[in-house]
Amino acid sequence: EACSQISCKEMSSSENVVYKWRDGDQIGSAIYTPAREYVQQLVEWSENYFATPSFTANGNDLKNENGKILKTIVRRLFRVFAHVHYKHWNIFKSGMRYRQSSRDEQAIRERRSRQVEEAKRKQTTPLERLQYAARVGSELEVKAIVKQGDINSEDFPVGE
Repeated sequence: EACSQISCKEMSSSENVVYKWRDGDQIGSAIYTPAREYVQQLVEWSENYFATPSFTANGNDLKNENGKILKTIVRRLFRVFAHVHYKHWNIFKSGMRYRQSSRDEQAIRERRSRQVEEAKRKQTTPLERLQYAARVGSELEVKAIVKQGDINSEDFPVGE
């Protein structure tokens, strides 16, 4: 969507670096293409290569023709990354800002929720705090409540 034939008339990663497309089969000499078309041709060319019997027959042997073509694919994928970084980074930055702000808002909501719970706990009677601690299963909190002296330790013995 952001990378159209109008907005990206060429596959570039800076003002001075423009990439040309050549697949060696249908397009013998390198030609300028819009960035979107470059990416589409790269995907099709890569898929076609991975589907060939020569790729599957040779397996992971990178010392033969497979290695050269795989290096070419990785190099061209890096060009796509460089283009996106150069031309469309603002889109990713705004997306990251949105995700970060969502995480921040979630953290704030969780912190406020904990503060409200803490305030409620402080406003409760010692017996209510003890019941809450027992329900939550916090033995340390039960010991702390008993140590405060608000509750008779004989009524609620805590192992020491």
